[in-house]
Amino acid sequence: MLTSKPLSVWCLGCLGGSIAIWLGLVGAASASPFPTTPPSPWMAQSHASQETSPNQNRRLAVSLVQQGIEQARRENYDRAIAKLRAATETLPDWAGAHYNLGVALGLAGDWPGAIDSYTRAIELNDRLVAAYVNRGLAKASRGDFASAIADYDEAIDLDRDRVLAYYNRGVAKAALARRTPQKAESLWQAAIENYSQAIKRDTTLTDAYMNRGVAYFYLREYVEAIADYTSVIFRNPQSIDAYYNRGLTYVTLGWRQEAIADFRQASQLALQANQPSRYRQLLQQLRSLVQSQPENEGENQLQ
Repeated sequence: MLTSKPLSVWCLGCLGGSIAIWLGLVGAASASPFPTTPPSPWMAQSHASQETSPNQNRRLAVSLVQQGIEQARRENYDRAIAKLRAATETLPDWAGAHYNLGVALGLAGDWPGAIDSYTRAIELNDRLVAAYVNRGLAKASRGDFASAIADYDEAIDLDRDRVLAYYNRGVAKAALARRTPQKAESLWQAAIENYSQAIKRDTTLTDAYMNRGVAYFYLREYVEAIADYTSVIFRNPQSIDAYYNRGLTYVTLGWRQEAIADFRQASQLALQANQPSRYRQLLQQLRSLVQSQPENEGENQLQ
């Protein structure tokens, strides 16, 4: 559902490079980046029975929600939104209908509309944890990270084990760290703490390891960063960014041979993944690294 793509920053032809930033926001509807199936974002019929309204309206609203969910799963977002909006008009006091409308609006990229729908759902049910998480995600997608963090705080207050709230709060803290250099150190540390809380609750969440590695890198805690990138590679051996980031960290530490090995692996993975532009970028960095090595290290030639 509500997942932003990672932002990879490439510095061509220079050994310094730029860390591949991985600030993936994860919504409850997204199957990525989890190996396991995350909770469904959609409210089930049972939620309607918890809120009072005439039976005929309830039946119609439930039917409209189910139709809307099905249309959204088929990526027919306009139809989904129309069905779900009709459900909110049929049963205005059903928080689940407003929440589902927010999900569909978010899928369609209408963040202001999604925020409004989640807000209405929260007004009707202020203990609806998923609405806080997804409203925070919608706000973060608009760049309003401070307000997003407030929503994640509310979600965590209601549910101390809500993995996505910790993870997304970490992402928001990291985004603020990049925006406010004067507070960067404390914000990066706060991001690390949130990623760690997410990992504690879900050790398969590879994005949390990746993001924590980025935070460690910016705090110059390079050994810890390498450990996290290695954790990503262990769980996902096809991760180009993990090899790239680990290689760049090796360069920073002066561990040239290890860096060459990782850049070579990252370039081969990019080639296998049919990403020619990325392959060329990585190959250029790899060549620069190999060509700059001392003569007595010449046994590691570019292949």
